[in-house]
Amino acid sequence: MKGLYRGLSAPLIGGSFECGVNYGVFYGVNKYMQGGKEGLDMDLKGLVVSGMAAGTVLSFILSPTELIKCRLQSGAPPGYPPYKGPINVIQRLVQTEGLRAGLGRGLAATLAREIPGNTIFFVVYEYMRMALPRQKINTERGEDVQSLQAALEEAGKAVLSGGVAGGGESVSK
Repeated sequence: MKGLYRGLSAPLIGGSFECGVNYGVFYGVNKYMQGGKEGLDMDLKGLVVSGMAAGTVLSFILSPTELIKCRLQSGAPPGYPPYKGPINVIQRLVQTEGLRAGLGRGLAATLAREIPGNTIFFVVYEYMRMALPRQKINTERGEDVQSLQAALEEAGKAVLSGGVAGGGESVSK
């Protein structure tokens, strides 16, 4: 049972950064492409370029964390002592293969997966969000119940959009 969870810390740490980096890069690039203006509906070109940029940046985080996870789960090669943890995997990779070749292993495959996957995800997500009617959330006094209801409806629409987009992304992989 311990082997099932071995190597889980690396993707959890990487996953913590994944969403922030992914959405931050996506919306940052898109805002730049719109001349710094916020709140505009995004056009297809902006969605595609922003999704590709997010996938590219994200790959540099995911690739090493996934490599570390895989090494921990598969164990050390025959004749080598077992890995003690993620830091030990990094040390051995750098010692035996060098920084770029060791931690960069699998980067091309990760780029090939994340660039189209992120592009499809964000295009579908944003088009779903634009297609669903939006609620204006009123934050003035006396509107607490209506604001809460509107916020919950918006959250539900975001979850629905993310689910549909995630399905589209999965098909691309």
